[in-house]
Amino acid sequence: MMFGRAEGGRKRGRPVMKLIDSIKEDGKPSVCKAGLGFASMVIVFFCNTYYIMVLAWGFYYLVKSFTATLPWATCGNPWNSPECVEIFRHEDCANGTGTSNLTCNELSDKRSPVIEFWENEVLRLSKGLDFPGAINWEVTLCLLACWILVYFCVWKGVKSTGKALASWLPLPPCSLSPVPEVARDLERGRERKSKLRA
Repeated sequence: MMFGRAEGGRKRGRPVMKLIDSIKEDGKPSVCKAGLGFASMVIVFFCNTYYIMVLAWGFYYLVKSFTATLPWATCGNPWNSPECVEIFRHEDCANGTGTSNLTCNELSDKRSPVIEFWENEVLRLSKGLDFPGAINWEVTLCLLACWILVYFCVWKGVKSTGKALASWLPLPPCSLSPVPEVARDLERGRERKSKLRA
C-alpha cells in the first residue's frame, strides 16, 4: 500500500520513504545504487554539454548568416583550400556530362565550400590528436552565450521556462512558413533552366 492514513485523517505519501529505504541497505547507503546515481549524473552532464555545443554551432551559423554573401557559399576565403570548387554537382557526372571545365574524375578530388567552412573554419580540424589546434574564439563566445541563455531559462525554475517557451513557441512555424514558396520558386527555376537548355 503506497498511501496510509495519518492521525488527522489526512493521507500521507509514502513513496519517498520507500525510495529512501530502497537506496539504503541496513541503514547505510548502498554502494551500488550510489554509483548508479553518480553515473547517471555524469551521463546527464555529458549529454547537456553536447547539446549546448550543438546549440552553439547553430548560433554561430546564425551570426555568420547575417552577411551579404554566406561565407560557406563561395571559395576564396582564408579557410578554403585549393581543392575548393563552388560548382559542385556530382549528379551531372552520372551521365558523363559535366557542366564545369572539370571532368568527373577531377571533380571527385575537389571539395565543397560548405564542407570546407565546417571543417576548416568552424571545427578547425587538425592533422590528428597529436596536433591540438588553436581555440576558435568565435565558437567559444557562442558557447558561452548559449550557456548563459540556458542559465537564464532555468534560473527561476519551471514556471519561467514555461513562460519563455510559450512566448517562443510560434517562432518555428513562422520562420518555416516561407519554405514551401521558396521550394516552388526553385522548382520553377529548374523548369525554366531545362527549357532554355532544350
